[in-house]
Amino acid sequence: MESSRVTWKISVTGLNGSGKSTLISRLVYNSNNVGAQERPIQRKVVNLETKQMKIIAELLFLEINSEVESEKLLTASNCVIVVCDLTNIKSLDYAENTLKFVGALNNKTVKVMVATKLDRRYEAQFWEEELNRATSEHSVPYFILSNNSRDDWEKVYSYITENMMEVFVRK
Repeated sequence: MESSRVTWKISVTGLNGSGKSTLISRLVYNSNNVGAQERPIQRKVVNLETKQMKIIAELLFLEINSEVESEKLLTASNCVIVVCDLTNIKSLDYAENTLKFVGALNNKTVKVMVATKLDRRYEAQFWEEELNRATSEHSVPYFILSNNSRDDWEKVYSYITENMMEVFVRK
């Protein structure tokens, strides 16, 4: 069985306060302790396997905090996670604009939208109808997450690693 080492860049973008840091802490450290994240780039090494090969992947998570830096950084990403906050309608507008931009990127870029703060759903300013509208145009899946549910975060992690592996194997 063939073995490969790869580095995949995962850009996480969204408005300030949308939950980007928490998402990265969950995906990298399996913790919602944002204080664990002190560097702009977080690394995680994972072993992935298909029938044809074993892949040792270094995942580089980069938090993007402004529109100015986003265009340059998103174009070089293997995966783009667009984060929006269910309690902030402006974050959905930002996410939709970002999806339009990343929709024009090559089809080798894995794209996903994550709506955060499900645990505060009583404060929600938008819900699944708006998420469906925002993501269906770009054929991007979405996940709605709560800091209190570990399973939801694992679904996002599985989705991005499986899809990046699929793109890598197709090369």
